[in-house]
Amino acid sequence: MDGAGVDPELGWGLCLWLNGTVVDRYFRTFSGHTQVNATDLRALRYPDETTLRHLAQAVDELPDQGDLDARVGELLGEKVPV
Repeated sequence: MDGAGVDPELGWGLCLWLNGTVVDRYFRTFSGHTQVNATDLRALRYPDETTLRHLAQAVDELPDQGDLDARVGELLGEKVPV
């Protein structure tokens, strides 16, 4: 990687994914602490890039938790990777 980071659309999709309840519940099952570190993030499974981009395109601003979870569920269906 050239150190430039990810583009904003992919970053927004990732932000939305990480704020979903499905990730929160999964994280709480294996973590005994309240801080998330890079090792914890590397241990997670993520949707593919296309799915994250679709999520980003579907949501302009951080919605309330119920709306976010509904959107994540709608996009991922049975393919929730955590």
